[in-house]
Amino acid sequence: MMVPVKDVVAKIIAASGKNIAIQHDLSAPSFDFQLALDCSRIQQEVGWTPEISLEARICQTLDWYQHNVLET
Repeated sequence: MMVPVKDVVAKIIAASGKNIAIQHDLSAPSFDFQLALDCSRIQQEVGWTPEISLEARICQTLDWYQHNVLET
């Protein structure tokens, strides 16, 4: 499973409940390749598969951050 970074960012924004538009700064330097999260190699080599969805992990991370970083 490959998830482009822009999709991860969109999922984080959705989970936060905020209405934030993703903007691309075309004047800034960029990479000639696409960035993505890909767990297919570990799945092939050791048989690992995620037990919890990316969306659920994002929600857990945001919840932890709100209770451990923002409240201090």
